[in-house]
Amino acid sequence: PAPPVGGREPLGRGGGLRYAAARLPHPGQSWYATNGDIWTRFSLKEMADFHTERDAVATIALARPRIPWGAVQTDGFGHVTDFIESPPSTFEINAGVYVFSPEFAELLPERGDHERSTFPQLARELRLAGFPLPQGAYWRAIDTAKDLTEAAKELSALGR
Repeated sequence: PAPPVGGREPLGRGGGLRYAAARLPHPGQSWYATNGDIWTRFSLKEMADFHTERDAVATIALARPRIPWGAVQTDGFGHVTDFIESPPSTFEINAGVYVFSPEFAELLPERGDHERSTFPQLARELRLAGFPLPQGAYWRAIDTAKDLTEAAKELSALGR
């Protein structure tokens, strides 16, 4: 395995971002980060514009992933009225793509997870924005070898 960034002690995701932010070539500018286990395609410029328009310190891309199972609709009496194969979730999730303003770096923990500390703080202060991925944007979590194979097939079918 690769050694932890910055030394022997694991920094966690927040500490890793803080370490990386300290080494940005243009620390006075907004910057992007992504999770390493997603595959997506959408306009980062649109997301950056959204971030700027909301004067956010951090902006998270939001996705509505498809539920991997078929859903069942029922009426008020409990009769099954329809089956829907792999419907989109009713909840938005963190899609793993971010835009950060320069001041975000100083809010990150030196060690630990920014999603348990920095993001909740920014949300309480209304300085965290959520950018819904545009309709039709490709997004997929790659958690297993099967996910990677399916994503490759989907992208091949799209001619990408």
